[in-house]
Amino acid sequence: LECVAAILLFMIYIYVAIELLPDSSILIKSLVPINIYSKGAQIMKIIQDGHTGSMSFVPFLINVLGAIIRVGTTLGEATVDMNLLLSHASGGMLNSMLLCQFYIYGQATRNYWLEQEKKKKSD
Repeated sequence: LECVAAILLFMIYIYVAIELLPDSSILIKSLVPINIYSKGAQIMKIIQDGHTGSMSFVPFLINVLGAIIRVGTTLGEATVDMNLLLSHASGGMLNSMLLCQFYIYGQATRNYWLEQEKKKKSD
């Protein structure tokens, strides 16, 4: 059901993007729903688990910094491509949300790894 809903929303977004947004590559227009689906799934998984598990902080920090730079570069161009700007901004916001989860669930993650160590020692 989740997969069907994601495909349906993706198709609606692509239709709207093709009809309403200025002419641009279909690949660039498809990045926003792909970002939302992939990062949204990670965000929801962390919320459900209550910890970040084995995810590393560094790649998300690098992704956020890269997105900020890409947004700045896009805004610095003579003609701003709104599709590209929307893609970079949405990716940056979603990665920022994931980065915030490391702070929010920091203690829970430490407790999770302590429990994993205890289980490993008891086996």
